[in-house]
Amino acid sequence: LLYTDSSGRTFNVVVSGGAEGLTATHNSSRATYSGLSVTIFLPFCARVLAATASLTLSPEYQPLAAPSMALNPGFLFCVFGIILASETTQTWLGTNLDVRGCNSVGSHVWRSSMVADYPRYVTLLCLALAWFAPFGTSTRDFLTALGTGLGGCLLLASLGSRAWKKLGIPCIDKDAFFSPVLAYAMAVCAGFA
Repeated sequence: LLYTDSSGRTFNVVVSGGAEGLTATHNSSRATYSGLSVTIFLPFCARVLAATASLTLSPEYQPLAAPSMALNPGFLFCVFGIILASETTQTWLGTNLDVRGCNSVGSHVWRSSMVADYPRYVTLLCLALAWFAPFGTSTRDFLTALGTGLGGCLLLASLGSRAWKKLGIPCIDKDAFFSPVLAYAMAVCAGFA
């Protein structure tokens, strides 16, 4: 890891532990990534979210005999967790490397101390909670819609960060406090484009 301080001096810092497993996971997901899968599944996510237009979260919500969401959250959990695993894994790391301009995985760990894949974990948690929520309730429908929306953001961020790097767009400011969130939002926007 090369570190440059504020006066321009460069230091070679060796970070032991913490980044080796993350580097292997990131390299594996980069090698097996399929942009075609992402572009095929994004309209599917949009269609699932379009079904939520008729949802209501009022206290007078009446359970229906038929489900208001067309898909079981368990199916969506399997899609995002197993089928599209390499497309949804380590999107936060990918945006920090490609959009924010971190030099390496070790540099990402050094700056953020984040080795877990929290955006993916939150998406899968929403879908798992929806899977086990009572059938026909607004909670189940809301968690399914939230999980699908977050999963779509994962797909857009991974697609956008790879497009950002491929097109050679310059990296954004990498030292500001809000840079990781801005990089993720810019990757999602690039994924739309």
